[in-house]
Amino acid sequence: MLSKPPVEHWGASFDTFSPGGDSDRAATIDACRGVADSVYPGLDLSSEIRVAYEQQLGETVLLWGRDSLDAFAVCYQGAGTEAGENTCYIKFAAARSGPRAQSVFELLLRACEVHALQCGLKRIEAGVNTARSHAYRTMLRIGYRADSYGIAMHRNDSPAYNRPDCYVVDDLR
Repeated sequence: MLSKPPVEHWGASFDTFSPGGDSDRAATIDACRGVADSVYPGLDLSSEIRVAYEQQLGETVLLWGRDSLDAFAVCYQGAGTEAGENTCYIKFAAARSGPRAQSVFELLLRACEVHALQCGLKRIEAGVNTARSHAYRTMLRIGYRADSYGIAMHRNDSPAYNRPDCYVVDDLR
């Protein structure tokens, strides 16, 4: 688990899932599915996005590109959630695979920090598998520090999205 105190990033531009109507949210969930599928075919975080929204556990941070969603992060916020008091916990985040993935991933993390500050939170936490070495190094470079380490086991030793080219944060609790 990595963490840091969030800092303001002027000019960080992002949207969130909650505003808008049901049709907007349905389209956003489809866009998130597209990002997740680019990382690992069949990966779908629709239910996690809905749970965070419907149970008021947090918010999904969205980074839109010109024509599509570039990245998203499902964030739990504060007391009464897995995050805990004064904390934003990035339960899952992904940047669309491709040549811009690293820069988009960094922008997504910075947007999550701004979102945490807007919510009055003092700490941001995220889990990343070190097999996703580029994502892990990006997080260290922008100030995240390790609080704890864990082990991930996969059926048939499949790396799934635990590969250097995947810019993904996921639930390691």
